[in-house]
Amino acid sequence: MIKAHPRRISLCLGAIVAAGAIFVACSKLPGKSSVPGVGGLAGNDGNSLESNACGDLSGSDVGRKYMAFIDASADLQKAATSVESTIKDACIAMGRELQLSAAQLSGDTKTICTSAFATLSDFRKVGIKAGAKVNIKYTPAVCTVNMKAAASAAAKCEGKASADIEVQCSGQCSGTCNGKCDGTCEGSSKSGTSCNSQCDGTCEGSCEGECSGHADVKAEGQCRAKAEVSASIEATCTPAKLDVSAKAGVMLDKSKADAAFAAMRAGIPTILSAGARLESLGAATRTWAKAAGELASSGRDLASEFRSQAMCFTGQVAAVARSVTEVNASISVSVEVSASASGSVGAN
Repeated sequence: MIKAHPRRISLCLGAIVAAGAIFVACSKLPGKSSVPGVGGLAGNDGNSLESNACGDLSGSDVGRKYMAFIDASADLQKAATSVESTIKDACIAMGRELQLSAAQLSGDTKTICTSAFATLSDFRKVGIKAGAKVNIKYTPAVCTVNMKAAASAAAKCEGKASADIEVQCSGQCSGTCNGKCDGTCEGSSKSGTSCNSQCDGTCEGSCEGECSGHADVKAEGQCRAKAEVSASIEATCTPAKLDVSAKAGVMLDKSKADAAFAAMRAGIPTILSAGARLESLGAATRTWAKAAGELASSGRDLASEFRSQAMCFTGQVAAVARSVTEVNASISVSVEVSASASGSVGAN
């Protein structure tokens, strides 16, 4: 079994930096550049995001929080990848309606979507008279986060009861807002005061109902990340709807105009539906990335409490660092494409 000096492990665990999540020394442990697994965990090299990769640590407070955070990291990475994949497929569907070549429909999400929206713009300019009215009926997607899921996840992580966890709705509360209402409180024309009723606006307090926005959980870093990621992933969304048409008299090239409209119907509702998840997903990502930047301190605690798994923890923390970069990249391109889709239907 390869051994590493305890100080080298401590340095490796402590090298995560919040701004960019960069690790140093991790690839320089004696013997191998990759971090090996630990005995009894055959087949797991500790470099993938799995909460039980280093064993069941749930009996310890620090171990339970660590496992919850790793779970959140894996879940968030899947969610961000799924949103981007959905958007990419929608751009491909648009491209096919616009008769893009196979080469134009291959590549990464940004490349494909840029080609699709550029061609869509060209087709609309060629197919429709400048300044002519295009009939667009657009219904936006609406997502509501799961406040109970947030409270439950935080409570389990911190070893408390759900009732002891404070979860605020940063957005519109369609149920009872127990706190400050930045808008109109039902039955009152006052705003900015304690509401204790339905809030037509932003609820800065607990929301006993549906929250259109994102959950703001009052919990410790890793547990807060787990809770807000859980609330975001379990959000429910109504789909966006789009119908677009124009009178024959405003068409310069009917085939181009029809192709443009078909492309919009084929892809934009899907892109905007996926994009609607980005408000809560983006907020959860910011909380999670901050917690990832603070993981060094808990990493030292873990290395101290579970000495035999220290190298495995190093691999997991390094996997989190890679995940921060990947998730931020997925969220960024998804937001960019969603903005293009919103602009194409005048929803900005």
